[in-house]
Amino acid sequence: MTRKRLDDSVEAAGARSNGDAAIVHARETITRLRNENERLRQENQDLLERFLRWSYNAVTERGMTPEQLDREIVVPRRPAERRAK
Repeated sequence: MTRKRLDDSVEAAGARSNGDAAIVHARETITRLRNENERLRQENQDLLERFLRWSYNAVTERGMTPEQLDREIVVPRRPAERRAK
């Protein structure tokens, strides 16, 4: 009766009944990681599209050249006495 109850609970969770909770947990982890991987791929694609759109708009509407867009960002350093405060 215990085996039947465990089999039913595992099947209700959506995994094949094999009697091993570690395998069920591994399947859940794999599913979660696949979903996260797909989400990250989509976010990356969205960011690449945004970058292309911004680059295009900067060149066409603002008159910036690709060289200007490719310039390194320089952040001025504060004097040592200001950082010490």
